[in-house]
Amino acid sequence: MEPSVQPPVAPTPGATLELSDETVLAGTEIQVFGEGFMGDSPVVLSLHSTPVFLKSVVAAADGTFTTTVTVPAGTATGLHSVVADGVDPADAPFELSAALTVVAPTPPPTDSLDGGAPLRASSLLIAIVFVLLLAVASVIATLSPRRRTR
Repeated sequence: MEPSVQPPVAPTPGATLELSDETVLAGTEIQVFGEGFMGDSPVVLSLHSTPVFLKSVVAAADGTFTTTVTVPAGTATGLHSVVADGVDPADAPFELSAALTVVAPTPPPTDSLDGGAPLRASSLLIAIVFVLLLAVASVIATLSPRRRTR
């Protein structure tokens, strides 16, 4: 006879799962707080769309836990859930979840005049030196005595 697997049941009243941030970049650490679990029982944290194991923790005697997890670097952008699987104070399996949105990194601003390639400091320095040389040449040409032709 095969062992029966009990599906997770609804959490006990007052059970919660909270995240320090609801919108993050992949590779970012977040804090996870949970309550409503059986004291001193294991809790497995995973990231869902496609389940990815994050961490196992043990709830404190009062049924709470606080831990830090890292959203995996390769996580796709979009809506996900952090899920905590464990047992409630009556030793019945249940899970809690909290929504998490993974966003793409913002591209760094460019220091360019046309939005294209970044303007390099050396290019700017060369342009300034060129303008100064033109100005000096213009002043010299203006101040130098002109030869008269006969």
